[in-house]
Amino acid sequence: MTQFEEGKYYYSGTCGRYFIVKRTAKTVTLKHYGKTKRYRIKTWPCGEVVLTGGAPLYASHNEEWRKRIAERETQEAEAAAAYRTAGEAADAEQFARMMNNGMSFEAAELVMNAKREGLCIC
Repeated sequence: MTQFEEGKYYYSGTCGRYFIVKRTAKTVTLKHYGKTKRYRIKTWPCGEVVLTGGAPLYASHNEEWRKRIAERETQEAEAAAAYRTAGEAADAEQFARMMNNGMSFEAAELVMNAKREGLCIC
């Protein structure tokens, strides 16, 4: 089971990082944004958890976890950029086809703008 360790940083998704100042069998003292407060440790199937009043703080969300999350965010950003680039290339190709088929620039532009306005990303 994953446990909190003194002197280490742990991360919650929305509230940032917490530093473990002190640990006993039932409590941990956390430092967060300069404030120190003691919390009771809960034992869940995934390991130890502290309910901080904001998001729960998991003992498994240590520095390694933070690096994995940062790596995954980088991969997602790269995939999104590649997707955008492919979409822009497809739009440019479609625009070029319309121009080659004798459509005026203004008419082709109207078609492309109507296409973009019709998209709904929900």
